[in-house]
This record gives sequence, structure tokens and C-alpha cells, in this order.
Amino acid sequence: MIFFITIGIGSYIVLGKYKQFQQYALQDRHNSIENKKEIIKDIVNSYVNHINYSINSKHESIESRLVSKVNTAYKTSMDMYQKMKADNYPEEAIQSSVKTVLASMVFGNNYIFAFDKSGVIISSPLLPMIEGKNLIDMKDAAGRYTLRDSLEIISKTGDGFQDVVWANPSSPDEELKKKRVYMKEFEPYGWVIGYGIYMDDDDIQTKSMVVKQIETVSYENKGYIFAATYDGVSLTAPEKGKDMYDVQDVNGVYIVRELIKLAKTGGGYLTYVMPPFKGARPETKISYVAPIEKWGWYVGTGVYITDIEAEYQARMSELFTSEKYETTLIISGLIALLGAAGFAVYIFSGKFQQLVEKFNADIELKNAELAKMNTALEERVKEKTTELNKLNQFLEQKVEEEVSKNRKKDRIMFQQGRLAAMGEMIGNIAHQWRQPLSSISLLVQDIQEAYDCGELDDEYLQSTVDKCTATVAHMSDTIDDFRYFFNPAKEQVHFDTSAEVKRCVNLLDAGLENSNIKVIVDLHAEGMAYGVPGEYSQVIVNVVSNAKDVLLSRGVIEPVISIKSYNEAGCIVLNICDNGGGVPSDIIDNIFEPYFTTKYHSKGTGIGLYFSKMIIEDNMNGRMTVKNEDGGACFYLYVPIAKSKKPENTNMLPAL
Repeated sequence: MIFFITIGIGSYIVLGKYKQFQQYALQDRHNSIENKKEIIKDIVNSYVNHINYSINSKHESIESRLVSKVNTAYKTSMDMYQKMKADNYPEEAIQSSVKTVLASMVFGNNYIFAFDKSGVIISSPLLPMIEGKNLIDMKDAAGRYTLRDSLEIISKTGDGFQDVVWANPSSPDEELKKKRVYMKEFEPYGWVIGYGIYMDDDDIQTKSMVVKQIETVSYENKGYIFAATYDGVSLTAPEKGKDMYDVQDVNGVYIVRELIKLAKTGGGYLTYVMPPFKGARPETKISYVAPIEKWGWYVGTGVYITDIEAEYQARMSELFTSEKYETTLIISGLIALLGAAGFAVYIFSGKFQQLVEKFNADIELKNAELAKMNTALEERVKEKTTELNKLNQFLEQKVEEEVSKNRKKDRIMFQQGRLAAMGEMIGNIAHQWRQPLSSISLLVQDIQEAYDCGELDDEYLQSTVDKCTATVAHMSDTIDDFRYFFNPAKEQVHFDTSAEVKRCVNLLDAGLENSNIKVIVDLHAEGMAYGVPGEYSQVIVNVVSNAKDVLLSRGVIEPVISIKSYNEAGCIVLNICDNGGGVPSDIIDNIFEPYFTTKYHSKGTGIGLYFSKMIIEDNMNGRMTVKNEDGGACFYLYVPIAKSKKPENTNMLPAL
């Protein structure tokens, strides 16, 4: 046993370390690639930030140089003006000398220029043909009034910067180029002195400097940074100056096109096979590129997968050697432990055998005692089981008796509720009869007056008799509805639910009208239901009466009860809603339980809705539910549309 336990522990440890090594190796390989990707990304982003900084610094440097040149020209001109003015030179001589000084300030392709506030060019050393001309209405290539805009800037601040498109004297055919200009007013003559730098010339110098810097960068495994334009022209080795836009790798990947797409979206990684360029290895490579938006360039670098694999294999070899040494130590320790355990077993086996034999003897003795106790317990259990069976029979009989009593009590309470409803409806009938009885009384009095006045003829008498007959018929219909509602017959028949709704509303109308409750009836259901019509009517009356009580107890302004019917999923649906604020959420799940009521005990028994749900669901195979909708409670009565025979409980009722 010790041998197998030791072997098992050893195998578990060795296999565990092997699996751990495999998992670590897989994770390390993934991490190696991800780390290299992060490294080349950091290298590229670092250099892109450096280039963007150089571009921004160049812009600031240009403005600083412009201001310096103009201030120098301004100071030199002002010194000459003040000196010659102090020596009483003629004004023309002073102006000529100042102009000569300004004309001498030429710096390569750029120069100091001057014009007056009328737009006449005073000095333009590299474009002398425009001196003396009024160019106030001249536009540059961008359609801007160059001199007018300059004068507007000077009039507001006395100096400022301006961007223009101007002829570059050093370019072929004096090509129009973008120029950054700084201007300042020379107060003695109201001249504007300015100096500009052609941005393209400056950009070319900066780009050339950046390319040289890129080409000097080198890092581990002969790594280098490359750059190209969005047109696909390579700016650096290995294919400097060539159009690489249509270059593909062995898998058909348009390498430069994909790199341009990544750069235009902010940067990203691309895996491809390096083409057989001079000095390049035709192997799988991962590159990262980032954009230089202001120049329309992208800059990137890459790493060969084989270089990553070589580093990974070196680490794994070193780790495997370490793990192998640890595993050897573990196995050696387990072997030593196994030997020590075997020796201990050999020494103590005899003594252990004696202990086992003594223990077995004790076990046999205890087993005999337990057998006796078990026999005694079985007899006691039989006795108690017999007593329990008798007690269970007695309890079952008592439960059946109590359930029967409760059923009778519930029926009595429900009948009491019906009697209460009958009393209320009798009041409604009495209220409904007052109006027709008053009408009959007036008609009888009118006959008497007509007789006394000699106006009683056959036509008048027949008309009055017809009116009385119609009124008496209406009263008779009310009595028939009342008798039909409280008919004790329980025979199940096919019946029209809409007719039952109308009959119930007719019975309750007087009481509802007397309580100023508006009733809206909208019946569209088609088909017949199967059941006891009187029970279905009792459910309607119970729900409407409850709604009436809620509306009155809560003092609802403009109380309304709506009754709607429609067909849905093979059912006749009756929807009874009020605007009484709804059922509180903490009791809505309990209102169909027996003896649960929110009314005072003198006004409610708590079984009306319970029996209503039993009538719809047990007697008519339907469903009755309640929801809070639109500020009130809505009761839904679902009953199946009856076929030629009694409908079956098919579970086809719509789910809520």
C-alpha cells in the first residue's frame, strides 16, 4: 500500500509539473509575441512623437526667425532714419537710404520687403519689376487680397503673421509657393516692413533631416525603422526611392497598401512574408506602423517570427533543465521515503498483527451485543409503527370531516354574499322602477284631465295606453333579468357572454348611476361559451361591485368602469377595469386566496374573488387574472370558445 501511494504521489507531482511546464510554455510563447509587438509599437510611437515634435518645433522656429529678421530690419531702418533726421537730411534722401538698407537684406530665397498703406510696393529685392506698382487689389493663388489683409492686420495690432501664396524666385518659372510672413509697421512713413519664409523649402530640409535620422536607427537583431509616403514611395532602405504600392508577398498580400490603411486609421499591426529585398530575410514578419499625418507619411518597424521563436526556445531550454533537476530531486526523495517506510513496516508488522487480532476479537464481541440490541429495537419499531398507523387513520378521518365543514361554511358565506348582492339589486330595481311608476302616474292623471276637459278621444286614449304598456314591459324585463340572475339552476349550456354582460350592466346600472360612476361597455367577442350562465354573471357582478366599492371608498373624481370583450387565441376575453388606483403591489398576489379581504369584516367575507376564480377556472376550464394598468385594476376573464360539445381543458389559454 505504501509503495502504491508513494508511486501515485510521485506520478501526480511529476505529471503536474509537466502539465504546468506545458501551460507555462504556451503562455510564454504567446507573451513573447505580445511583448515583442508592444516593444516595436513603443519604438515606432516614440519616434513618431519625436518627428511630430520636430514638426511643431519647426513651426515655432519659423515664427521666431521671422520676428527676428523683421525686428533687425526695423531697428536698422529706424537707426538710420533717426540719425539722418538729426543731421537734417532731406526727406527724399532719408527714404532712399532706408529703402536701400531694406533692399540689401536678402537671405537666400527670402528677403525683406516693404509697401505703403496705399498698396504701392516700396522694396522687393528679388522681384524688382513690381516696385513702384500699386498692388492693393492683387490676389494670391488662394484668392485672398494679400496687401489688403496685411494692412488690416497692421491696423488692428501694429504687427502680425500672415499666410500667402507667393512667387518663389528660386523655383522654375517663379512657381507659386506657400509662404509664412511676419509684418510690422514702420511708423515714420507708414510703411509695412515684412519678411517671409517659403514653407516648402523649410519642409524639404526638415524631411531630409528626419529621413537621415531614421536611417541611423538600429536595435537588436539588426532591427531598423522604415518610412514611406501614403503614395507608396519608400523613403528608407531596403528599397529607398522605389514605388512599393503594388508589392505583394508570397501569399498575395499587398504589403504597402495594407500598411497605408493601418496608418490612416491611427496605426496597427500587419503579419506578412518579407519579399526577397537586398539584405532582407524572406521570412514571416510582424510590423507595426503609425502615421505622420502632417506629411502624409507612415513610419514603422518589424520583427521576424523566427527571432521570437529563437528567444523562446532558449528560455524553454533553460527552464526545462531547471525543471528536470527539480523533478530528479523529488523522485530521489520519494524513493528514500519508500525505503524508510518499507523498513518501518518490516519492524512493526509483528506487533501490528497482534493488535489486529485483539481488535478483531473485540469486534466480534461488540457485533453479538449489537445483534441483541437490534432485535429488541425491531420489536419496538413494530409496536410504534402500529400505533402510528392507527393515529394516521384517525387524523385522516378528522381532516376529511373538517374539510367538509369548511366547504359547507364557504358555500354558506358565498350564498350570504349572493343574498347581499340580491338586496343591493332589489334596491337598484326599486330605483329603476321609480321613474317608470312616476311616468304611469302622470299618464293616468293626464287621462283624468283630458276626460274633464272633453279631450279624451279614441286616438288619445290608445296613445296613452301604449305608453303605459311599454313602461310596464320595461319594468317586467327588469324583473326577468333579476330572476334570471338568481336562478339556482346549475345546468351547463352554451350561452352568449355579451348577453350576460349586458344583463349584468342592466341590473347594476341604477346603483352605478346613483353613485355617479360612468360605465363604458365595448363588446366585440364572437362565439359561445359553455357553462352555467348564472355563475358567469355572478363573477361579472362580483368584479364590478368590488370596483364600485373601491372607487367610492377612495373618493375617485370622475370614476369610470370599462367592460370590454374580444377574441384571443381561441378564447373569449372579458376585461373589467377601473381607475381606482389599482391593487397594492404587496397584496396583488393574495387577492384570490380564500378569506383574504381589504374591506371591513362587516362588508366583505374574502371569498367572492376566490369563488369567482373557481367558477372561471374549475367550472369553465378558463383563467382569471388581475393586473394594474393605466392607474387602476384590470381583471381578465378567459373562457374557451365552445365547440359542438363541452370544451376540454387543453392548456391553450394565452399566457400572461
